[in-house]
Amino acid sequence: MNRFAWVLVGLAGCGPDTLIEVEVDSRLRPPDEIDSISLELRADEDGGLIRQDALALAEPDSLPAVILYEPGDSTPAVLRHRVIGRVRGTDVAVGEVTYTWFRSNLNEVRIVLEPESLPSAGR
Repeated sequence: MNRFAWVLVGLAGCGPDTLIEVEVDSRLRPPDEIDSISLELRADEDGGLIRQDALALAEPDSLPAVILYEPGDSTPAVLRHRVIGRVRGTDVAVGEVTYTWFRSNLNEVRIVLEPESLPSAGR
């Protein structure tokens, strides 16, 4: 298993002993069935967007992907991650998790993208 680490900056402030590790996985196979993921990080209280990023999944062993966030002093205590898997620009899977992170810890979050998680058309 290859764990692809992608460190995101922009939430810095709590120090190197506080990290949020988000592992994204799927049974869809990169790059044929899923070739990118879009990540939204939101404050759970008001839904305000904190950060949005995209990650290409160009290699067959691109998943699971591990994304590291270093939260800052102003980062809300309760966060919501929404991850959308795409192939050739079309949404193929989605996953979402809400969690509370803690200072001076490695906070681990796992999101599994499944095709069944997409809302039906017309809803």
